Amino acid sequence: MKWLATLLLAFSATCSATTTLQWLDLAPKEAHQDIIFYSGKVSNAHRMGGNHETQYDQVRHMRNNPQMSKVIDALDGKQVRLAGYIVPLNIDGDVIDEILLAPYPGACLIAPPPPENQLVYVKLKQPIPMSQLFEPIWIEGVISTEHSDTDAAASGYSMMQANWQLYAKG
Repeated sequence: MKWLATLLLAFSATCSATTTLQWLDLAPKEAHQDIIFYSGKVSNAHRMGGNHETQYDQVRHMRNNPQMSKVIDALDGKQVRLAGYIVPLNIDGDVIDEILLAPYPGACLIAPPPPENQLVYVKLKQPIPMSQLFEPIWIEGVISTEHSDTDAAASGYSMMQANWQLYAKG
């Protein structure tokens, strides 16, 4: 009987374990190359300065590829942890309580946004001080494949009542 209790305890710990995700884990494998290429185009357009509308037009066209917005249904309801950058959606005084988590800094601000499956809409359990706006963070909580439309961009994933902390490798 004791072995059964130990087995159940180990099983429940495994079921509630937090999975650390990388950004490409949020997209189907067949879209990985396109997402990497897309991110490179956006980055190059930023670095070029001046007239970069041609680069942005190519990126906007790529974003219409259905693979670029497909989510991984198997992630729905999983406890996950993901590092990224803040795109503020709701600022209340000197704190932020609603964000898009993005794979790179400045996403959605001066360029076409990342693909939908590379953005996570997050409602935070505890707000982030404005002083942390430009810092990378970890977000942890239950991820949903619920699509969200915001003023900044559309996201393929959502997290409600998520915890956050400043990014540190590990």
